[in-house]
Amino acid sequence: MENSDAVSIEDTKVITNDFCILKETDTVAEALALITVQNASEIVIVDEDKKFAGILTDLSILRALPPPVLDVPVKFRIKNPKFRKQLNEELVDSLKKPIREVFKLEKIKPYTSKNQRLIYAIDKLVDSDKSTSEIRVLPIINEDETVYGVASPESILSYLKSHQKFCQLKAERFLALPEVSGMEQPYTLLPSDTLAQARFAMKYLPIKHITICDRDGNLLGMVDKKQVTTLTHPMYFSLMGISLSKIMKPVTKLCLVEKSQPLQECINAFLHLGFKEVVIVEQLAGKIYPKMVVTPIDILQFRVQVYRQN
Repeated sequence: MENSDAVSIEDTKVITNDFCILKETDTVAEALALITVQNASEIVIVDEDKKFAGILTDLSILRALPPPVLDVPVKFRIKNPKFRKQLNEELVDSLKKPIREVFKLEKIKPYTSKNQRLIYAIDKLVDSDKSTSEIRVLPIINEDETVYGVASPESILSYLKSHQKFCQLKAERFLALPEVSGMEQPYTLLPSDTLAQARFAMKYLPIKHITICDRDGNLLGMVDKKQVTTLTHPMYFSLMGISLSKIMKPVTKLCLVEKSQPLQECINAFLHLGFKEVVIVEQLAGKIYPKMVVTPIDILQFRVQVYRQN
């Protein structure tokens, strides 16, 4: 890893104190505010002694609460005033409850110390993301179990971006990895397919993104797990039949990277443009064919693969 495998997490400066943290006695409303206002994906939870108690993810919160009205297509919004009032009262009651009463918190690994090697930290982060925990940050814990900081995929990429040899590798190198590394291969549905089909696929397959293509395989858009989770709350069961064409993020709003481009293009999209995923594509005869959806975690996993091969 260009000698960086021997460097401790602390020495690489990838640990950040810029993360969201709440006590387990804080309210669900405070957690919801962090994921809606600050777009937090994970919230570090501590106990009354400030010791690490677990991680609360945005998906956990979204599953527990009905989606914001503005996220629901107009024709599917609840119109019965009596039912709306009842729903509002129940929601307010839930939001007032302490986090530990609504969510089961565990000291979910991975977490590590600031003295561990960077390669070890990346391994733990990748393993966590590929499991069902949905956690994509690595808490750094002191000996007294208080939280020293967190390492995120983006903070590690900021350190790795100076490694030009790695960053100049072609994006198409990813395409040879999925079968042996567990990286997410493209899963495609038609625009006429439904939200229910997307939910079923994400529930039973290890995927976080679904590309939406026409029958010729031309990319039209994409839906992700957060979007599907938000819209498949039981309260809006009637939404299950909505076509993906009505809720997908259109191709014009996706970050596309031609497979012949260097990985640097993907890294720039994550660090400087704010994208959480890029689609590696091949363009032929005016059509766009998706080859893989890549996240910051995938870049780190690829980095480990390259390190082990060398």
